[in-house]
Amino acid sequence: MEIPCGIAAAIEISCANASLVLITLSFYTVIKSSTPVWVLLFSFMFGFEKPTLNLIAVISLIVVGVSLTVDGESHYNTQGFILVLVAAIASGLRWNLTQFLMKNNDKQQQQSPLATMYHLSPIMFITMLSLSLYIENPFQHHQNASSYLDFVFKALISLFIMAVGGILGKS
Repeated sequence: MEIPCGIAAAIEISCANASLVLITLSFYTVIKSSTPVWVLLFSFMFGFEKPTLNLIAVISLIVVGVSLTVDGESHYNTQGFILVLVAAIASGLRWNLTQFLMKNNDKQQQQSPLATMYHLSPIMFITMLSLSLYIENPFQHHQNASSYLDFVFKALISLFIMAVGGILGKS
């Protein structure tokens, strides 16, 4: 269950970051505010919550409110909209998968949220690295050797900084 949870978290982060290049921050915030709707819908699907008329009314009001605010967006970009919507859906899925993971782990052994993140981080890293390499395609932009070497140097510095954070978190 950790793998789908880590993948959902990585998809959420990657799509949300990629969408910010294409849409305005206010539009991003409006669409991302639909996350509680997805959390509740996935809660219904996983059986954490029973559908009631009140909950359905709340979901409907949120959807109508988000739809009304998106209607007047002057810098609408379909690709950015889809990316941030996928991020909101993945966020709802991630929260429910995390609850499912924590609920199942409580029966076997007591696991803290920090321990859960410890197990999810490698999966998230591999998924986010794969998505980043696919979306950004960093190797395509470097035709000459000097810009390629500059890219490799900056990549190694970035990996070093991330490794220091990982080592500090591990200890």
